[in-house]
Amino acid sequence: MGRPSSTFGALLYRASAFPAGYLPSGAASVPNCVRSGARSLPDGERLKRLTNKVRRSQTTAMASKMSRYRGNRVPFLLTKWLIPVINRGLRLKPDVENGVRTYLQGLRRGKVQWHVLDAEGQVLGRLATRAAMLLMGKTHPDFTPHEDHRDGLIIINAKKVRLTGNKLDDKIYRRHTGYPGGLKEISARKRMETRSEDVVRDAITGMLPKSRIGSKLATRLKVYTGPAHPHGGQQSQVEGKQPSA
Repeated sequence: MGRPSSTFGALLYRASAFPAGYLPSGAASVPNCVRSGARSLPDGERLKRLTNKVRRSQTTAMASKMSRYRGNRVPFLLTKWLIPVINRGLRLKPDVENGVRTYLQGLRRGKVQWHVLDAEGQVLGRLATRAAMLLMGKTHPDFTPHEDHRDGLIIINAKKVRLTGNKLDDKIYRRHTGYPGGLKEISARKRMETRSEDVVRDAITGMLPKSRIGSKLATRLKVYTGPAHPHGGQQSQVEGKQPSA
């Protein structure tokens, strides 16, 4: 009699042998789980009993090994609880309280949904937080941090954005050319006069994730100093203004 081909069948084959002189029809791959008085059981029931027996023996051996590693014996109640948990495996409910899984959005395809924000009279920081939330998709009920929600953003009137307090004079933007003594500084007031769209863009991209998906979202940010933009064919959705602080 050859060994069974499947891994589970081989495990059962090694667990026990066929009874001497007894081999029912169609049971060439069914090992023996028969003790006295069990020869009349159907093959499926005998296989089920042997499967449970092997599982119990393996679980008990695992618990015994754990007790030797910890230096003391596992209490009887712990062993009694551990056996059914291991046997059920991954069939346990993820949430014992209500049995509801956390929803994670899959890959979303299709056209990018564009939004338009008017920066006129808006505070720079509050505008940037709202823009970052739109780009990351946090306005969607199925928001998933690691997925792209296919949102784009167009900001107009960037030169009319507002900075509170003394930030126009106190806020300094710094960059380095990479050469010795190459530190460059410019105040927020002077930068607003020359490149106001960069002020808004830097504030928003600084609030995006520092990852590949954050770099991808930054490519969907379009900032313009005036009220016009060249994306009229994108069927963009105009967002309302937030009340000024």
